[in-house]
Amino acid sequence: MEIGVSGDQGNDPFKAPRRRPLPMPPLPDGTETQILKPAAQRLGWHPFYIPMLRNSVPYNGRSGCMRCRWCCGFACECDAKCGTQNTVIPAALATGHCELRTRSLVAGILLDAKGRARAVEYFDERNRRRTQTADLVVVSGGRSNPPACC
Repeated sequence: MEIGVSGDQGNDPFKAPRRRPLPMPPLPDGTETQILKPAAQRLGWHPFYIPMLRNSVPYNGRSGCMRCRWCCGFACECDAKCGTQNTVIPAALATGHCELRTRSLVAGILLDAKGRARAVEYFDERNRRRTQTADLVVVSGGRSNPPACC
């Protein structure tokens, strides 16, 4: 529950089994929902709230969504959008047991004799080949530059 998810899966026919409910209620219905939900129901459809990585109420020291309509493609001005950049990464760094290495490129994951990941070879920001051993290796990838066409 570190990241926080809002929603209500009560009417979701596709929901996966859960031991606990989502930690936050769904965001309040907007004008679109007030129009589209009854229309979908008249067609025999079963609309439901989807889980969202957005705080609907204050959660873990971050405010609830203020419904500014800029969620897609923009930073959240009230820090209600939930991502690793404002949830688990700052918490991990605060423990003193985690180090974030940006501008690095992984060359390979080294395995021990039992096939468990035990180290990462990477190129640092100065293009030097480095090896970092670890008890736990977490692989997380992303794209730093958008494709030229977009």
